[in-house]
Amino acid sequence: MHQTKKTALSKSTWILILTATASLATGLTVVGHFTSTTTTLKRQQFSYTRPNEVALRHTNAINPRLTPWTYRNTSFSSLPLTGENPGAWALVRDNSAKGITAGSGSQQTTYDPTRTEAALTASTTFALRRYDLAGRALYDLDFSKLNPQTPTRDQTGQITFNPFGGFGLSGAAPQQWNEVKNKVPVEVAQDPSNPYRFAVLLVPRSVVYYEQLQRGLALPNQGSSSGSDSTNQTGAMFGLKVKDATVDSSKQSTESLKGEESSSSSTTSSTSTTQRGGSSNENKIKALQVAVKKKSGSQGNSGDQGTEQVELESNDLANAPIKRGSNNNQQVQLKADDFGTAPSSSGSGTQDGTPTPWTPWLTTEQIHNDPAKFAASILILYDAPYARNRTAIDRVDHLDPKAMTANYPPSWRTPKWNHHGLWDWKARDVLLQTTGFFNPRRHPEWFDGGQTVADNTQTGFDTDDTDNKKQGFRKQGEQSPAPIALPFEAYFANIGNLTWFGQALLVFGGNGHVTKSAHTAPLSIGVFRVRYNATGTSATVTGWPYALLFSGMVNKQTDGLKNLPFNNNRWFEYVPRMAVAGAKFVGRELVLAGTITMGDTATVPRLLYDELESNLNLVAQGQGLLREDLQLFTPYGWANRPDLPIGAWSSSSSSSHNAPYYFHNNPDWQDRPIQSVVDAFIKPWEDKNGKDDAKYIYPYRYSGMWAWQVYNWSNKLTDQPLSADFVNENAYQPNSLFAAILNPELLAALPDKVKYGKENEFAANEYERFNQKLTVAPTQGTNWSHFSPTLSRFSTGFNLVGSVLDQVLDYVPWIGNGYRYGNNHRGVDDITAPQNSAGSSSGISANTSGSRSSLPTFSNIGVGLKANVQATLGGSQTMITGGSPRRTLDQANLQLWTGAGWRNDKASSGQSDENHTTFKSATGMGQQGQSGTSAGNPDSLKQDKISKSGDSLTTQDGNATGQQEATNYTNLPPNLTPTADWPNALSFTNKNNAHRAQLFLRGLLGSIPVLVNRSGSDSNKFQATDQKWSYTDLQSDQTKLNLPAYGEVNGLLNPALVETYFGNTRAGGSGSNTTSSPGIGFKIPEQNNDSKATLITPGLAWTPQDVGNLVVSGTSLSFQLGGWLVSFTDFIKPRAGYLGLQLSGLDASDSDQRELIWAKRPWAAFRGSWVNRLGRVESVWDLKGVWADQAQLAAQAATSEASGSALAPHPNALAFQVSVVEASAYSSSTSSSGSGSSSNTSPYLHLIKPKKVESTTQLDQGLKNLLDPNQVRTKLR
Repeated sequence: MHQTKKTALSKSTWILILTATASLATGLTVVGHFTSTTTTLKRQQFSYTRPNEVALRHTNAINPRLTPWTYRNTSFSSLPLTGENPGAWALVRDNSAKGITAGSGSQQTTYDPTRTEAALTASTTFALRRYDLAGRALYDLDFSKLNPQTPTRDQTGQITFNPFGGFGLSGAAPQQWNEVKNKVPVEVAQDPSNPYRFAVLLVPRSVVYYEQLQRGLALPNQGSSSGSDSTNQTGAMFGLKVKDATVDSSKQSTESLKGEESSSSSTTSSTSTTQRGGSSNENKIKALQVAVKKKSGSQGNSGDQGTEQVELESNDLANAPIKRGSNNNQQVQLKADDFGTAPSSSGSGTQDGTPTPWTPWLTTEQIHNDPAKFAASILILYDAPYARNRTAIDRVDHLDPKAMTANYPPSWRTPKWNHHGLWDWKARDVLLQTTGFFNPRRHPEWFDGGQTVADNTQTGFDTDDTDNKKQGFRKQGEQSPAPIALPFEAYFANIGNLTWFGQALLVFGGNGHVTKSAHTAPLSIGVFRVRYNATGTSATVTGWPYALLFSGMVNKQTDGLKNLPFNNNRWFEYVPRMAVAGAKFVGRELVLAGTITMGDTATVPRLLYDELESNLNLVAQGQGLLREDLQLFTPYGWANRPDLPIGAWSSSSSSSHNAPYYFHNNPDWQDRPIQSVVDAFIKPWEDKNGKDDAKYIYPYRYSGMWAWQVYNWSNKLTDQPLSADFVNENAYQPNSLFAAILNPELLAALPDKVKYGKENEFAANEYERFNQKLTVAPTQGTNWSHFSPTLSRFSTGFNLVGSVLDQVLDYVPWIGNGYRYGNNHRGVDDITAPQNSAGSSSGISANTSGSRSSLPTFSNIGVGLKANVQATLGGSQTMITGGSPRRTLDQANLQLWTGAGWRNDKASSGQSDENHTTFKSATGMGQQGQSGTSAGNPDSLKQDKISKSGDSLTTQDGNATGQQEATNYTNLPPNLTPTADWPNALSFTNKNNAHRAQLFLRGLLGSIPVLVNRSGSDSNKFQATDQKWSYTDLQSDQTKLNLPAYGEVNGLLNPALVETYFGNTRAGGSGSNTTSSPGIGFKIPEQNNDSKATLITPGLAWTPQDVGNLVVSGTSLSFQLGGWLVSFTDFIKPRAGYLGLQLSGLDASDSDQRELIWAKRPWAAFRGSWVNRLGRVESVWDLKGVWADQAQLAAQAATSEASGSALAPHPNALAFQVSVVEASAYSSSTSSSGSGSSSNTSPYLHLIKPKKVESTTQLDQGLKNLLDPNQVRTKLR
């Protein structure tokens, strides 16, 4: 049977063709045969009914100027063929975009939303293109030029239709058609019960052009902000501006920040302020400034009265605790963080302009008031490509953001808590959270007011004032609360991934990229539902937050205190948000997948004041703490300096001032403390209450993944500044992979309105909050608990109980090298030393200089447990070809570990190797040495006795007589000693810890930070001078700056560690690690030079927000995560106790890999995935014109000599994917015919080969096999 080519259908050009031969001969048309019988194809083949008697021809229906494009917020693909999306519809547009040009950097441009929509409508054409099953285009539907009619209905209310004549048309246009016809179609979903019925998602054009609007488009008839006052007001309201590029940049800090959108902002010049996550060529004003205001009669440093503007100094954690000073006559004002976009004021000349906080493009109320213009719309389209009246539009419904916010929990809509990191029980009526996690400062995308400005003119609470009116981030006169809302950025992040179930259309949300910019990183906060009646003539729109739908998630391995719960409490203090990869049906099961982040509205320790000091270890372990992203917390991830108090109270029982007195309500200023400022905060309280009986509240603030203040820190690994997106908590990035099976019947039948009870409001007192239950019986008349069964099953990656990947979890995070200071990872004296076939050193060194070559050592600040990898799996005990089966790890054989090296038990006095480690068994019966000392018992450890002489630090280990090198960090804060928190270490690495899999998973994905140390012997050892934490002290040599890559120093694993330990791929059982032949992920310095190793960036440039293209196949699901394909195996119908997870590189040819690996936004080139006939997931990449500069570099470098310039390191220093490194890519010299050999100087060539690992290094291959689901299945048979 011939297929009908998709061309336009015109009523005046219907032609009856009796034979197919004539049309095929002309080549102009392709004929379809029609019969009176109808055949409904399977849904997977995109069914429609085709008559077989008459052939029809479509003419002049394709606009050749329109080309396919992909809306990056959803998983809808424009691929016309194959797999999950057969391509019945594709998105097309005119890419010429006439009338839209880059904005001028010398003027400030503001945008009126209405005028912006009109300008964009006049310049660009968007349409839907219909395809047949063979992938041939039939016709385009340009809604802006379409004059549709609604279909007629029969007496039962059903749409009238016959195969030849098509739909009966009423002659009336759809309601609100003129208001929505210029919107952009971005997604189409077919009703599985009706092959002709489609839901089309329409969004305003400003959504599609949001990124360009952020950078500043020169739109037709658009003025600048220098016009009328009304224009200025409009621009300030919507906050999208091009900043003044003429400002003197010398006034700004030289500490620049690099954001994710640096490439997109490269066209703008240096500006006076930096928006959150600003581009690399923008400078950042100090995070906070302190104005030390002299009292009347006092004088400034210059002798003049007035206010002295003081820029805070850079934080240096190596400093001793700040001591009290004698400057007591000062009051302090803190200015707000400058995340604004306003240019400098032209009035004073020397003073910067007033910071303008970032605000959303439109508020929730503005979208609600004009949904036809500014909200997303659902258009019900009927289309039958071979019928005469082939197209009809039934109705248009709008997704009102208030349909979602109306069902927010009470605590979201009426915030009352005042969160200072430690709560204040007298601050019940404070209207806005201050330093809590989910607030308008750190998550402005979900607040109508956007980035709120802090008002810290009051230094603290007056304990004599019963009102305690401290307004937090609101200015004094503003008394209104700031509820969590759904303004423009967060709203459209939540629009995408349409899924039909019966008469319900579910909108699960997108990945957030549509409104992601340098300012924001919004995600989906809930599910919209459009429920139609039986005939489709009416509809209701409602929305539910994920916090409610996921409230039934319970991790049975947690008790709510020692480990974090993976669900919501009755006050809904978690605010889960998703980057949705897609939602697909497998039979009657609905699979939802993507990444998830769990945030809470309250970040407080569950300890009473008088319990705090005596229970600091509980606080340090994260017991009873609600934090986001489901990871354990240590006392090492300070968001503030741990040695500076944030408040105080009197310990005297007779004192009437027992209530805590907070010196400030924004402890972020502690990033750059000044002595006089600290004194100014503390002095007023001490004057009133006395100094002797004061108890100070120290900021034992646990943190999220990126909780450190990073404004002043530079990433030594790549010599690139860190992004401001990672300021304070993990506020802007989802972390955890997430897959869930939902109950669609329940989801479609849930009531529109959620009724909460008294139990969902805020707790009456701290005791109640501290003793909260994870689940609470609802009160009578409520229905909120009916929503939790929606979630049938979920996973964040691995089976949390008994995955075979426990083998990996047992040893990968704790890989050691048998050396006290982590010198050579294979125990080889020198890189030129010969090795036996098993990979261990022969002990013969060919190095005549006497110095030891070394590789970087991954390390933690703090402690951990180490499995005996070296003795069990490494060295001579590694299985060789034909040898005995590989040994498994002795799970009881553990070793305690400190930050600067492994705490080893000294060998016998006759041991000549000072770096030899005797591993002791945690059970007391070691297999090595048969020692009865338990290395797992902290009480039995030999303590290092530290002595200091100048900058030299030595230690005496236990009963040993000789002095050894210290195993602690010299310049850490004094409360972080090597053995300070052994119980915390044991808890942190407990095998029964439900979050261990998450830690490992994030390590694989490169999101767990690690510390790279300079290590070695002689001049290469870890010197005290190298242990610097201050960026300003070491700007000249950032390689000495021992900073974590992304903040919190609790990273147990980065997979580059795996390759560092196991080395690069070796041929014939021998090999070397040299400058030209490094282990993956490192550029090793030349032999005998200082070990200033630089971690380079294998892997793709991705963020956990880069998800999409969900594919379901059999019992497994896969989706794109940046350059990865994440596969959950046996998830849909799991075997008992088993769930596999695979991370693999997406298909890209070798010729494209280099461009893909080093591209700034590789997801932009990804076009879709599907499952082929063999069950293998395949993908399509479109690299044309995406990275022309990198493609050109790659072409220039594609020579046998590899002489092209090395590509710049990627900003994500820890991106990594487990794959093979071919030894030939790193040969120290390459031979080319006729030209001899030449040096291969680039370590960046072909770091990643996303294909099946083939390696002769058994240990290396064994690790990869553990991650291969095929190998896992084999072991389970």
